[in-house]
Amino acid sequence: MKMNKLTPILIVLFIFFSIPIGYIAAQPQTSQTPSKNFVIGVGLGTGNWDPAAYTPGVQEYYLTGCLETLIWWREPDNSVQPLLATNWTIYPRAPETGSWENYSGGIEAIAFSLRQGVKFHDGSDFNATVAKWNFDRRRVVSGNETGQSSVVSYAAWYKANTWKDFFAPNWNLTWGLGNPNIFGTDNMIPIINKTEIINPYLINVTLNPWAISLNSLETTNIGVWPIISMVSYEDYADKALPALVLNPPGYPGHFIGTGPYKFDYIDEQVTQMGHMIKFNDYWNRTALEAEGWFTIEEINVRHFADVNVRTTALLNGEVDWIGDQRQIPISDHQTIIDNPLTNLYGIRYDRAPTFVSLMCKEGLDTPTPLEAPWWGMTPRQIFPFIAPALGINVTETPITQGMNRTIRRALSYAFDYLNLETAMGGWGQVSQHIFGPQSQFYNLAIPAPYYNVTKAREILLNDPYYGPLCTSRGLTLSSTDAQWNAIAASNPLETHTMLYPGGGVGGFFDLFPVYMEPALASIGCGFESTTTDDIIGAVLLGKFLLYDMVPFMLDVAPTDPRLNLLWFTSSRRYIPHFSVNLPHMANSTIDNIIYEMQFKALNTLQDEMDIVANHIQNYDIPWLVIERYNISFAMNAGFDYHPDMPYWASNIQPNFALINGIRVLPPSEFIPGYSEPLVVVASVISIVGIIYVMMRKKKQTLS
Repeated sequence: MKMNKLTPILIVLFIFFSIPIGYIAAQPQTSQTPSKNFVIGVGLGTGNWDPAAYTPGVQEYYLTGCLETLIWWREPDNSVQPLLATNWTIYPRAPETGSWENYSGGIEAIAFSLRQGVKFHDGSDFNATVAKWNFDRRRVVSGNETGQSSVVSYAAWYKANTWKDFFAPNWNLTWGLGNPNIFGTDNMIPIINKTEIINPYLINVTLNPWAISLNSLETTNIGVWPIISMVSYEDYADKALPALVLNPPGYPGHFIGTGPYKFDYIDEQVTQMGHMIKFNDYWNRTALEAEGWFTIEEINVRHFADVNVRTTALLNGEVDWIGDQRQIPISDHQTIIDNPLTNLYGIRYDRAPTFVSLMCKEGLDTPTPLEAPWWGMTPRQIFPFIAPALGINVTETPITQGMNRTIRRALSYAFDYLNLETAMGGWGQVSQHIFGPQSQFYNLAIPAPYYNVTKAREILLNDPYYGPLCTSRGLTLSSTDAQWNAIAASNPLETHTMLYPGGGVGGFFDLFPVYMEPALASIGCGFESTTTDDIIGAVLLGKFLLYDMVPFMLDVAPTDPRLNLLWFTSSRRYIPHFSVNLPHMANSTIDNIIYEMQFKALNTLQDEMDIVANHIQNYDIPWLVIERYNISFAMNAGFDYHPDMPYWASNIQPNFALINGIRVLPPSEFIPGYSEPLVVVASVISIVGIIYVMMRKKKQTLS
C-alpha cells in the first residue's frame, strides 16, 4: 500500500524535473572555447585579383584577408588610417595662376614612412624596395608598357590631354602629349612621376596630376593599392598574374601578401568552397591578440548561387557571416532580426546607387577630342573600326541609335521607382538624387524626377519633334493609358533595347525589364530586352553600344565626388571602356564645371555640385537613379567584432582579424527531424502512460 501512495508523488516529481531538462536542451548550444574557425557565405563569380589588372568579383573577400595597403579609409570620420605605412608627409604644390583662375591645394609628392618588421606569407620582408616594385609594376602591367600584359586597365594612368587647357607655368604636362605619346598609350601618362627610395623604409612618390588631396582621384589609388610579394611574383613584373582558376607550373600561388591570413584554395565549380589560414608571423598579431582579437585560425568561404540558401545557412548555424548588398542581398532581414542565433547590423546607405544607364543619342553623335587615335570622330563613327575585335558584325548588329534627351526626360517621370524598389525587397531608400543622403552635397532643393505619367506625356507632347509624332497617332494628354499602351504595341514612337544580367545570385536585375516595359509603353514606346552572363565584360568592352539601356551600380557620390564625376565627362566616351561614361553623355558646360572643381577646395563646391546635380537630374538624364541600398551584414550571435571591422572594405568584406567569439548553434536534436520540446513532451506522456498501465495491472493482480 505504501508504494501505491508514493507512485503519484514520483510521477509528479518526474514530470517536474523532465520539463526543465527539455527546456535546457531546446536552447541554443554554445561551446566553451572560442571558435577557431569562421565561415563566411559569399556569392559566385571571381574576377581578376591582380592589383594591376583588377576586375570586380568575390575574390575581394580573399584579397581583404590576405593583402594589405599603405593606408585605409575609415568612413565614419573620413579619416586616413595607417597600415603598411605608419605615417606620411604631404608636399603641396606652389599656388599657380592658370588659364582658369588661381590654383591651390595641389599635392606634388607624398613621402610614406613604411612599417618595419613586416613579413610576407612567403617569409620575405616588406620594405621600400618592395613598395617601389609594386608601384612600378602596376604602371607597367596596367599600361602594357612591354606588350606582355593580357589586360590593359590603365589603373595607374592619367589622361594628360584632358587637362591641357588648364596647364600652368609650373604644372605643365605637355611633355606627355603626342601621337602617340612617349608611353604609347594615347596621351595617357603615369599617375606617379617617380618613386624614390630615400632609405629602406621611406619612399617619396612624386605625382603627375594636380591632385587635390589624399582622397582625390589619383592619390587614393596610390594609398590603397594592395601590396604583393616581390620575391614570389618577380617573374610577373611586366605581365598580369594568372587567373584564380589557373596554377601554371612554377607559379607560387595566389594572394601572397602581408595580411593576417594566408590563401589556401578556392573551388567555385565543384565544392564551392574556399579556405584561408591564420598567418602566425603577421606583424600585428601580438597587439591584436593582447586585446582579445585575431583568435580565428581558419576562414572557410562558402560560395552560394542562391541568396535564399545562403541566408538559410546563416540561420541554421552553418555560416557565421554574410554580407548584404543589393547585388548579393540578405533575403530575409526580419527573420535574421528575430532569430536568437543571428544579429543584423545595419551600417549605412550605399554610396553606389542602383540605376539604369541610358545611352545618350547626342553623345554618340558628338565628336570625341581632337587627338589620336580617332581625331574627333564620333563614337558612332568609331564603332565599325573596333567592332570586329569585339566579335561584332556591324552589318548584322549595328550600333544603337541611342535614346533622345526628350525620351530620357519623359522616361524619368514614367518609371515607377517605388514599386521596383519594393519588388527588389526594399531595404533601400528611393531617391533620384545623384548625391545620396550620405553625401555632404545632398541637396533636396535641387528638383529630381518622380513617378508622374501625366508629366512624362506633357514632355513628349510639348516637344517640337515628338509632339507631332504623338498627334499623328491620335495621342493627347487626355488619351487613356490603354491608348498609349496600344500605340506602343502597334505603332511605337520608338523602340528601345535593354541589356541586363539575367538570373545571378541576387536576381534583382531580372525585375528591371518588368518595370521598364510598362514605363516605355506609357509614353508610347516599344521595348526589347536581352540577357547576358557577363554584364561587366559587356560594359567594359563596349558591347553596351548595341543597346539603349543597362541596369548597373556605380559609386558616383563618394566622400569626394570629384573622383567619379570626372569619369563622366565628354572626353571619357572611350571604346572599349576603361572609363565609366557608359551613357556617352556629352556636354561641354558640365565638363568645364567638373574640370574646374579639381582645382578648388572641396568645402567650397556646393554651388558647382548643385549645378551638376540639376543638370544630370533634370536635363541630360543619363541615368534613372532608383535607390540606395542599406548595406549591412549579419553574423552568428556568438561572435563579436571590433568597431573598425565593418569599415575595412566599404562594409562588404570583413577584416577577419577583428572578429572573435564562440559560435552559437541551434539546439541539438534528441531524434533527428524532431524538435526537443516535442520529444520531451512525447517522452513524458509515454512514461506516464507506461506507469499508468503498470499501476492498472498491479491493481488487477492485487484484486
